Amino acid sequence: MDRLSSAEKVEQGSFVALRVWLSGSPWRPTGAWLVLAGVLVVSGLRVRDWAVVPVFLALLLAELLWGALWSQLVTEADWTGNLGTGRPRLPFAQSDSVAGRLLGWNYSGSLSALLRGGLPLLILAICAAWPLGQPALIMTMAVTLLVGVGILAQRAGLRSWLAWLQATVQVGLPFLLGVSLAGTWPEAGRFAQIGVMALGFILLARAGFGAAMEAEVPSNAQGFITPLLVIAGLGSLLVIGVLLVAGQAIAAGVVALIAAAPLLQLARQGPVNAGTLWAWWWALTMAAAIAFSLEIG
Repeated sequence: MDRLSSAEKVEQGSFVALRVWLSGSPWRPTGAWLVLAGVLVVSGLRVRDWAVVPVFLALLLAELLWGALWSQLVTEADWTGNLGTGRPRLPFAQSDSVAGRLLGWNYSGSLSALLRGGLPLLILAICAAWPLGQPALIMTMAVTLLVGVGILAQRAGLRSWLAWLQATVQVGLPFLLGVSLAGTWPEAGRFAQIGVMALGFILLARAGFGAAMEAEVPSNAQGFITPLLVIAGLGSLLVIGVLLVAGQAIAAGVVALIAAAPLLQLARQGPVNAGTLWAWWWALTMAAAIAFSLEIG
């Protein structure tokens, strides 16, 4: 089979809209799951009390729009004038559109690619965040800033930085977005606990992205303590510690048992399966959020 030309690849990729969690294993901590975890932390399982429209907008914002900004401008972009092929075919985002001609999108170059791929998504993200209030708008601006730093890190080849930034964009901020849907932030002490839990989730995601990107040693051939194991262990300890401080020893024990499997995988000799890590950490995230909200002893 002949190799596809660049134009054919773009045309083929144009049928792919925004990336959603079904494009990979659904059992991994993604923006949508972390929004739900944030809602669970403050609202528990009282589904009838959830505001359906805000929750839907938050899922759309964190999973589709924030995720698309990162994947389009950082993960899939090669910055030779072309972005990832999975961008949406929006009428005003094409090189031959009126806006495209006015902004020079029909010419190759980094600035043209940035405007073509990022500006429409940013506008949609602001529109989705606006009804959710000031916290969502601030977080959207934070995502934009982190994506900008990610572009620079990607061009500089700083893969470790990329993993930290991606963990914040796709895990930390969506979790806090879900918390913000309660309307009022929790009291200071409880919010501090939720903030530490969010940091733990970021560290776990950082270890997962590091394993997937092979930023660190993906195979612990000598059985040594690797940076990924240290990061994942610290993230697990933070989540377990929050539950212990909250007086939920049983829940902390359950979360510790869940955390043991991926930590043992990182510690043992042999290759590290990033997909397996994600499944365990998804279970840890959801179990911790539910247990914390229900104050399971």
